[in-house]
Amino acid sequence: MSSETVAQHYNAVRQDGIAVRSESRIYYLRNLNNWMKSELINEAMQMLRDAAVNKMFRPRVLDLACGKGGDLRKWNIANVDSVVMAGQSFITDFTRLCTAVLLDYVHFFSHFHFCISLLR
Repeated sequence: MSSETVAQHYNAVRQDGIAVRSESRIYYLRNLNNWMKSELINEAMQMLRDAAVNKMFRPRVLDLACGKGGDLRKWNIANVDSVVMAGQSFITDFTRLCTAVLLDYVHFFSHFHFCISLLR
């Protein structure tokens, strides 16, 4: 399966509200997945902070295959210094991501990098 096919699939997925999402067959699986990612992120950040000499340590993060940026809130809660989000499927939501940053939803510096297709 080509990277372009994957990008087209994720760009075609509708972004429905929470009410519609809760009717999905995989709603609880997605909730579990998001909870596990939150726990892993927070545990890793705590381990880094415990090992740091400077207790004001705020790591810089590279989020590969970030999809449509759904983990922005998780990184915000983890109190990171900056995030570079790289992916190929979030072009359609780029405006939403930039708006979230501009509205002070995110309290760290963010970079968004995307590509249509590097490999053909």
